[in-house]
Amino acid sequence: VTQAHPGAPADATESGVRVVRVAHHPPALPFSESTLLAWVAGLNNALATALVGLPRPEVVHAHDWVTAYAAAIAGQGLGLPLVSTFHSTEQG
Repeated sequence: VTQAHPGAPADATESGVRVVRVAHHPPALPFSESTLLAWVAGLNNALATALVGLPRPEVVHAHDWVTAYAAAIAGQGLGLPLVSTFHSTEQG
């Protein structure tokens, strides 16, 4: 489960992996330093909500801190292992 991307299908299988792309909920704010935390919260809400209706995965992966909240909730709630990749490309 990942965020929607213009021109990319909402649900697709790529190299044998199902990729579900979701729109922010509530709708995404413009991405800026002043809206960053609200933007992240909207994405995490959309990711966690999308996971409810999907088949049970074997593992949950949080790509970085931006998706860590949704991944931690999913991992704990489903009793699954959580793998995290932490890095940062943001300044400030």
